[in-house]
Amino acid sequence: DLLSNLMPRQKEVIENRYGLKTGVELTLAAIGSRYKITRERVRQIESLALRSVKNKNSQQDGLYQFISLVASVMEKLGGVRRFDLLINDLKKLMFASLSEKTFSNKVKFLMEISDKFNYSSDNNDYFSYWHLNSDSLQRAHSFIGNLVNVLMTGGDWQSELKNPLADN
Repeated sequence: DLLSNLMPRQKEVIENRYGLKTGVELTLAAIGSRYKITRERVRQIESLALRSVKNKNSQQDGLYQFISLVASVMEKLGGVRRFDLLINDLKKLMFASLSEKTFSNKVKFLMEISDKFNYSSDNNDYFSYWHLNSDSLQRAHSFIGNLVNVLMTGGDWQSELKNPLADN
């Protein structure tokens, strides 16, 4: 439904960028070569399409319910959740039968267009994760700092693991 008002090329760009049909996310260059256009033009098409989808998003009751479900799951876990663990949580709640990659890509797309969540890619310190807001992110970083401190000083690390953020 969210993609139904898009022009055919816009729809294909979004489907390919997010891997919504195949589970394989294509680069701007790969999509550009398919259409014989530049990466920058693909990025422009994607940007316009996402803006259109975000405008339509506010009218989608089913999407609102999904976003509320995801936010509820994340709030119970301190507002931060590693992406692969969030996908597993949602698959269990939704009895999802889609392939792992396709389901993951669709969830990521819906979360990105919702403007309620913030995504951080994996790096040397963290796996990729989503967070609700800067407060939840700050609490997660504080928790990690405290846990490291307790572990380094030989403190009671088991009591630290009672924090909902420890599951991440």
